[in-house]
Amino acid sequence: MSQPTDNAGNAARKRNVVMDCALLANNVSGSVIASGIGSHKIIARLVVSNRQNWIGFTLNFQLGSIEANEKAGFGVCHGIDQRKDVGSLSIMPANDYRIEVRFPRGNFESSINEASAEVSSRFPDAQKSKGCLTLVMVYLKDGAQSKIHGYGKPYANPGDREVEDWVNENKPIIDDITLLDVLRQKNFIFLVDYPFSKVQEEWDESPLPSASVYPYRTPDQYDLTFFENDIAGNKSKQSFNPATSFDDDNAHVTVLTHSVVQDQIWVSLAAREIAHERRPAYFVPVGPDSTEAYYVVIPFEKEWREGHDGAWRRLIKNGTVELVLYKHFASKRKAGQWRCLIRNYPKTLERLRDHPTTDYDLVLLVRRPHATHNHKGSSFEVKTFESRKAADAALYSANLREEKLTDAAEVKGAEPREDSLHSIEAYIEYVASSEEEIGASFRSADWVWVFDDIDREEQVADNVDDDNQDADLLVDPRDR
Repeated sequence: MSQPTDNAGNAARKRNVVMDCALLANNVSGSVIASGIGSHKIIARLVVSNRQNWIGFTLNFQLGSIEANEKAGFGVCHGIDQRKDVGSLSIMPANDYRIEVRFPRGNFESSINEASAEVSSRFPDAQKSKGCLTLVMVYLKDGAQSKIHGYGKPYANPGDREVEDWVNENKPIIDDITLLDVLRQKNFIFLVDYPFSKVQEEWDESPLPSASVYPYRTPDQYDLTFFENDIAGNKSKQSFNPATSFDDDNAHVTVLTHSVVQDQIWVSLAAREIAHERRPAYFVPVGPDSTEAYYVVIPFEKEWREGHDGAWRRLIKNGTVELVLYKHFASKRKAGQWRCLIRNYPKTLERLRDHPTTDYDLVLLVRRPHATHNHKGSSFEVKTFESRKAADAALYSANLREEKLTDAAEVKGAEPREDSLHSIEAYIEYVASSEEEIGASFRSADWVWVFDDIDREEQVADNVDDDNQDADLLVDPRDR
């Protein structure tokens, strides 16, 4: 999950502005607390960040060398490579400890002036300003506070204990001013190593994209309907920029929650859709005389499987589904619900030699529920075929019969039957006896949104090649 982006703002300014500066204490003649001009233990820079939509300054403290920190037992700090594009999360070892002080947008004022020659002469190493520094003074409005990013992370520099004390022990940097004092300031004085005209042009928050606000409501409890409506109402082809820090707890909670929910909810919606789709199926006894265990052959089209591929693979990954049986496609009342295992390599099964399947068909292994479990359709009578050819012939005959029924209905001015055998969900008549039909709909036994209470036996191995063994594999513990 990431921060929202703003194309309009990005069009206005596509780059970040970073200007070396010196942070002074109290006034233009005050002590230097941090400086990116010349040599100083704390590097200061003014920043206008179009990528992350903030304006303020940074303080950089040199970390100890990797070798020294490793030897001291501190280890290696890592950070995001700031040189990469905004969408990148390239991680690399960090050389410094960076604190960002972000001024409250719309709640601070700035004054920009040319620094006097006397003030500029304090920094003979200034290069970009050509000897004439620019004075920038920032004042936070009443009640406003800066947002601090990066403070509190582990820091170590065995080669410079003084800097370690500034960061870790909050000892005074200069004139009894500590790092926390700096971060809590309301007024700031900067001398910038850029000409006045350049600073005046660049130090401006107005071209920045609007402040990042996630469009989702902050969830206070788990509610699937809440998330479904919230996500459906905020669809966009534009992705969020990667974010590693957040302005407040609400943004953090929203991102953490949606990062989990959005990774799952699309599968939940697909499961719902698939569960309500009735499909044709016919049965093949596992053994020649078997009346309890069957293979169930369910045709699928290439287009359907490819269109549902991502969700389908997630839903069947544990190899267990439920087969919901109907006597007729128009039936609202199910005739049975049988627990099944998926056979992933049906072409290797000798029993299905006369039942060729495509790469997209589904073959299930099912055992009839125990007789005491009539509510699960234990007495349901299935129609079997000795070959796929015979099943297809029965289907063809059923389709012709339904065409005649539909044509007659049209002649009379009536609406065609909803369960017309022309539809993909209604050519199942060939699997049933007499005028009865069986439809199959599915739901995954392990999908969290289904709240299924099926107790799954140990995973059935797909390398079991003996058809007779299959008759003993699928046993519901509640049937014992």
